[in-house]
Amino acid sequence: MGSLVDYADEEWDKSDGRFPDAFPYIEIANVGLGTNEYAIERVDIGKAPSRARQVVRGNDVLVSLTRPHRGAVARVLPEHDGAIASTGFAVIRDADNPRALLDYIMACLTASFGRDQMLMRSSGGTYPAITRDQLAQVLIPNLELGEQRRLADAMADARAERKAKLAEADALLAGLDDFVLSELGIEAPQEDNRRVFAVRLGDIGGQSMSPAHHTPVLHRFIDALRKHPAADKPLSAYVEINPSDGVRQRSLL
Repeated sequence: MGSLVDYADEEWDKSDGRFPDAFPYIEIANVGLGTNEYAIERVDIGKAPSRARQVVRGNDVLVSLTRPHRGAVARVLPEHDGAIASTGFAVIRDADNPRALLDYIMACLTASFGRDQMLMRSSGGTYPAITRDQLAQVLIPNLELGEQRRLADAMADARAERKAKLAEADALLAGLDDFVLSELGIEAPQEDNRRVFAVRLGDIGGQSMSPAHHTPVLHRFIDALRKHPAADKPLSAYVEINPSDGVRQRSLL
């Protein structure tokens, strides 16, 4: 890979006055795994992490050097040109190389053969890390530009389809509560996001003093459940919880 791309070494001068109060920061934890997505944080200048030192430009490719086999690789969007990234990334910048497309490089690095090579060239135990020099040794298939574009576009289409499917699944899960309650004939309680509320001392009894235990919306829901004929027994009436019988306990180790 080192013969196809260049690393960027643009370091942030905190005294340049570009960010008077807070700066846009890209951290490794905010990069999706194999999704080409990331999140920007606004961080106060006075709380800047020591690793917040790299200036990135639109279309740069960020490659996590920590646990690189997880596939935390993302392309910087043009609107985030000039953002600051962690030194935990290798920043690949297009050097007008006619031999390789950055989208194709990304596809190779997030493919299993790329991630396996990065792990092979990493050192460390629980948190293996790869150096930029070792990352440059990762082998990339030498394809014609047209074939590179075809494969990169196929990867982009697959990511878009995956994102759409996940959104569809999230929508179905979000509606599951309403579906179950509808089948039971129970009206879902109105949303209540109050952070401050009062309860009578006599209603607490020997119960927990945790505010979460006495949230009004939760109690309205529990009252509705108790009035339903199918909800007259607690969970313990149907299942055993943490059985003490050694025969029934199975280790996952």
